[in-house]
Amino acid sequence: MAKLLLFALLFGFWFGLSGQTKPFLLGAGLITCAAIVGFMAKRQASIWSWPPQALILAVVTYLPWLLWQIVVANLRVIYLTLHPSLPITPCVVEVPCTLTTPLGRAIYTNSITLTPGTVSVSLLADTIVVHALTRADADGLLSGEMHDRVARLERAAL
Repeated sequence: MAKLLLFALLFGFWFGLSGQTKPFLLGAGLITCAAIVGFMAKRQASIWSWPPQALILAVVTYLPWLLWQIVVANLRVIYLTLHPSLPITPCVVEVPCTLTTPLGRAIYTNSITLTPGTVSVSLLADTIVVHALTRADADGLLSGEMHDRVARLERAAL
């Protein structure tokens, strides 16, 4: 039942954002949502594994902060791509990760990837391998602010 509810929420969110009604795109949305639910089930990373107060805390405190970080990172990437000398310095770094729950680790790795300029490449036992567009992006992750915010959510869930 939880998987069906998660699928319905994801597809409703997708449809609300896209508004697509073409059969191919509807099919792609359905397949993508089903794949996400399957991946989450396989990794046992369900939003239902955290108590409601932790989920509310995540929505009220972490989500607005993450959305702001995405806006700032988008502006930085726009600046880099429009700059005449294209001042990018791609690098790969290992970012420490002490999160213990599958959902906490999923939130952290996905937050990194959602932020333009960084992509989570691999999740290891205690680190996340990240490709960053600039050294400043890598240093921002290495500062640990995002990790600490997700860790606070995880502590509220335990």
